[in-house]
Amino acid sequence: MFYSALPWITFTSIDHTINLRHDDAIQRVSRGTYFQADDKTMLPFNIQVSHLFVDGVHLGMFKERLDTLLILPAE
Repeated sequence: MFYSALPWITFTSIDHTINLRHDDAIQRVSRGTYFQADDKTMLPFNIQVSHLFVDGVHLGMFKERLDTLLILPAE
C-alpha cells in the first residue's frame, strides 16, 4: 500500500500515478488536513485501487468503518 499524508493541504480529488499493467494491485491512499465546512470537521481522504482486486462493496465497507472511527458523537 502506498500511503501519503498531506497534512498541509485540503483536496477534493487526487490522481495517483499508476502502472497500466494488469498486475499493478498496489492500493494508493492519501489524506489531507482537517477543515471546517458547514459546522462539520471534514477530512479529505482518497483511495485508488484496481477493480481487478477490490470490489466497490469493500470500499463502501471501509468507508463506513472509517466513518465510525472518525465521527465523534454530538455533545
